[in-house]
Amino acid sequence: MEKHPDPRGSSVGLGTGDSPESWARRLRRGDALAVQEARQRVSRILVHGALSIPPQERQDLEQEIMTEIWQAVNRPHFDFSAGFWGFVEVVASRRSIDWLRSRRESVGIPETVRSTRPGPLGLTLERERRARVEEVLADLDPLCREVLLARFRDDLSYEEIARRTGKTRGALRVQTYRCIRRARTLLENVRESR
Repeated sequence: MEKHPDPRGSSVGLGTGDSPESWARRLRRGDALAVQEARQRVSRILVHGALSIPPQERQDLEQEIMTEIWQAVNRPHFDFSAGFWGFVEVVASRRSIDWLRSRRESVGIPETVRSTRPGPLGLTLERERRARVEEVLADLDPLCREVLLARFRDDLSYEEIARRTGKTRGALRVQTYRCIRRARTLLENVRESR
């Protein structure tokens, strides 16, 4: 049997007609050379430094991967014509990553850490609230609209609003009270109409 260098560094025994399909069928039959080659390819992935799999864990993981590969080639509809060695390496890589994920230390998020951004429901409720407020403001007379926006949206004091409107502070307080009462009535009507 002639040996050809594998681009990943090991030698693969390639006899006449040894295609990926042939290797898969040989593995299915339990051919020692096919099992050895599959184990070597799996092992190369398990020892890769980026995975940091401890040596004492590799043997069990290799056995699990080899079992999964053997079960796959023994399925009735396994596609022997597809890239078999690619399949072996994909299974080995995925199981290695699964192994890492299962052993990764997870740190819980403390209850004190909460998002300050509203979720989808909060955003929907906020849009509805804004729409109702806009509708109520549109139905108020211009003076009420101006007083309420200045006081609650712009956060102006009664003195600042008095300078702006030419009214006394006391008159503005009474006006604000009446405007709020009128806005509440309009808001109730908006709620009932929906």
